[in-house]
Amino acid sequence: MEKSYYWIPSFNEDFTFLQESPKRLQGMRSLRKKLSQMLDNLIKLGWMPQHIFLLGFSQGASIALDLGLHYTHRLGGIIAISGGLLDEYIKSGEEFSDTGKTSSILVTHGTRDDRIPLTSARTNFESLKDRMTKPDQVQFVEFSKGHQMISSQPEMKQILEFLSTKLRLRDITLESRSDVFEVK
Repeated sequence: MEKSYYWIPSFNEDFTFLQESPKRLQGMRSLRKKLSQMLDNLIKLGWMPQHIFLLGFSQGASIALDLGLHYTHRLGGIIAISGGLLDEYIKSGEEFSDTGKTSSILVTHGTRDDRIPLTSARTNFESLKDRMTKPDQVQFVEFSKGHQMISSQPEMKQILEFLSTKLRLRDITLESRSDVFEVK
């Protein structure tokens, strides 16, 4: 458990990994509710849902996917690095929200991942893609790495390209107007 952090129940009392347990799914649903409230508050403050992106690594990737796929507003996109939907969730048959089913998603995974084998990650991704109403907006890209965060220029480029297709560009004509001021 050295250098291990988790957001939902992940270990038994004897510190063995908790696999396919209702505790994990309950923990995810509870966390989803709390994070949805946070997103609701951001929107009340004026944030536009399509400008909100979720990014997570490992268990954080599972959380980003779960939240984005169940949230009531369509978000800008979801980036999942070395993680996927909980197996318990896939087996539950629970549906995504209607807006979640149209989400733009990028999943990156390492070919040498020793925690989530590549074959499992591919199967998980296909389960995700099968539930989407716009499966062409869902990408799975493999990189030569282990179970780690963004670790190469090609992976960062892939993420930046994903973001660049979802984010609005600056409006230069608006910026050159005399009645628009830059706030620093």
